Amino acid sequence: MISASPHQYRAGGRALGRPEPLLDAALAQASRPEANGAPAILTLKHLANRMEVSHKFLRSIVGDKEGAHYRDFYISKRNGGRRRIAVPSTELMAVQRWIVREILRNQPVHPASFAYARGKSIYACALRHAGAGWLLKLDIHDFFDADFSHLRQFQVIL
Repeated sequence: MISASPHQYRAGGRALGRPEPLLDAALAQASRPEANGAPAILTLKHLANRMEVSHKFLRSIVGDKEGAHYRDFYISKRNGGRRRIAVPSTELMAVQRWIVREILRNQPVHPASFAYARGKSIYACALRHAGAGWLLKLDIHDFFDADFSHLRQFQVIL
């Protein structure tokens, strides 16, 4: 944790020749996620160091527009047709599991969310809608195959 020892962080930054305003900004940025039980991640290189993976590998994941880190296979659907399953490479799966273990697992789930939440069930979700005057049910066709490449930036608030 950066904010657990700001003096050591600052001393290390000074030894590397980093300017004081940059060190101040890094410490300020680190305090928010760490206050919420998440690790501070200041740069992609910092993330690579924390995950103990190569910076070059993480850059290849971030820049991958072709899905090179996934292996596709297909399974049959009940209604005919096929469903594409994309399995991450062993290295990418390790990165994803680190993110789940070190960042996401410690974050509270929104009270309205029932999917994949420990202690919640389909039954409990259905009870929230019992007795409603109406229910809107929809299916987004090929949601997981949708092309989201036009979305360039995401901001995650922890």
